[in-house]
Amino acid sequence: MNHYEVTFIIDPVLSGDEIKSTANTYEALLKDQGCSIVHVHEIGLKQLAYPINKKSSGIYYCIEFTSIDGTIIGKLELSLRRDERIMRFLTVRLDKYGIKYNEDRRTGKISAYRKKEAKKKPSDAQSAPVARQEVKAPAPAPVVAAPVVVNEEE
Repeated sequence: MNHYEVTFIIDPVLSGDEIKSTANTYEALLKDQGCSIVHVHEIGLKQLAYPINKKSSGIYYCIEFTSIDGTIIGKLELSLRRDERIMRFLTVRLDKYGIKYNEDRRTGKISAYRKKEAKKKPSDAQSAPVARQEVKAPAPAPVVAAPVVVNEEE
C-alpha cells in the first residue's frame, strides 16, 4: 500500500457550498478508484505568496489517502488540471517519516511538543539585555628604521 497526499488550492470566490462540493468531488473520485481516505484536512483560507490568476488568497485542502498502485494519480491530476475551480495542486508519495509525522500531527503530539519547546525558551520580554563591551583596536606596531644595505658589484 502506497500512501499519498494531495494538497490543492480552491478559488476563494466560490461560495461555501461550492467549495465543499469541490473537495467532496475529489474524495469521491479517490473512493471510486478503490483508494481509502486516511484523513481530509481543510486548512482554510490562506494568503498566497504570489498572485495566482489575479487572486491573492485561496482555500487549501489536503487529502491523505492510500492506494494499492499509483494508477489513480494520473487520473486525479488530470481531473485537477481540468477543473477551473482548482488554482494549484501538489501530489506527493509519503515515505515512512511523512506517514509518522502526519499521524503525530493528527493525534496532537507535534503541537504539544512545540508548545513545550516554546515554554522552555524565554520570551524576548523576559530576557535581560546583553551588555556590550567596547573593543578597542590594537595599537599599531612600532616602525623600526633599519639601514638599507645595497651590494653594488659593477
